[in-house]
Amino acid sequence: MNKTWNARIIAVMAIMTVVGMLVCGYGHAALSTDLLISGEAGVRASAPFASEYLQDLTPEECKKAGELEQKRMIDKRDGNEYWVIKQYNGACWMVENLRLELSVADTLLTSEDSDVESDWAPKFDTQNTIPAAYAKNEGRSFYFDGYIIINPTTTANCGTSKTGPSQCPNQVMAVGDRTPSSDPDFYAKNGATYNDTEYDAHYRLGVYYQYDAATANTGTGTATGTAPSSICPKGWTLPTEAQFRGLPMTYAGEALLAPYFYTNSGYIAGANKLAYVGYRNSSGSAYLTGTMANTSRTACGAFGCLSSSKHIAMNMRCVLRAE
Repeated sequence: MNKTWNARIIAVMAIMTVVGMLVCGYGHAALSTDLLISGEAGVRASAPFASEYLQDLTPEECKKAGELEQKRMIDKRDGNEYWVIKQYNGACWMVENLRLELSVADTLLTSEDSDVESDWAPKFDTQNTIPAAYAKNEGRSFYFDGYIIINPTTTANCGTSKTGPSQCPNQVMAVGDRTPSSDPDFYAKNGATYNDTEYDAHYRLGVYYQYDAATANTGTGTATGTAPSSICPKGWTLPTEAQFRGLPMTYAGEALLAPYFYTNSGYIAGANKLAYVGYRNSSGSAYLTGTMANTSRTACGAFGCLSSSKHIAMNMRCVLRAE
């Protein structure tokens, strides 16, 4: 056997050894659903998120992340942290409700840090009470972030016409001195959303936004199509109806419940009307989307999607833009 054939055999054996190590999980690149072995690209395995800030996460980093990879990332605008997950369909979503508080005096969203095309300032401060009277479409927002959902899978609701979550003691609780857990699987491991010292931040109520506020005033009146702007961080946006429908509701034959999708937070439909907190069906627990039709917009939740008036204040989550 000549030297040329010897060299070829040695090279083939070396390649087989490397591939064998990868399949067995040795070395720095374990085999995963994202593993690629092709051409000059060589071997690339899935990787954890590296970004610390929401505004720095890129579509490329999202693509490289492993399926259901989670990490808490910081919003540069106010320092709030949010769980981010790579969903089964490959999209990166926030899996906490947005809780950006708006201030007439201090909030100015720009294209440098937010999903806006031009500078935007709110008309009203975020409030922690629901006023006795206010207009339907004026960009209000309501802050109830000191509360978390007790049971993420319940269908027992709190009813309607509530002035705040404190009137729903069977559905929500105040977190008090507890701190957010750093474990993304806190609920799955503990069978509860809190213990004596920690709570699972996936289940915070967050801020409820009227559509004018959520879309930075680009989804007002009879606007149709997709809202061009939102108060999401830069690089993120309000998900469309199609993006919500693209989330798998089951995986390996099992239903996907919170934290991957919904927190059963209900909505605010007018003066002193916090409704259906804790209800996981078509009467509540919907999220704002960027999809609009005249004076309504689509809201989506665990039950699917429906048309809803723009003035109803709901929670919102953001999805990473594809490009």
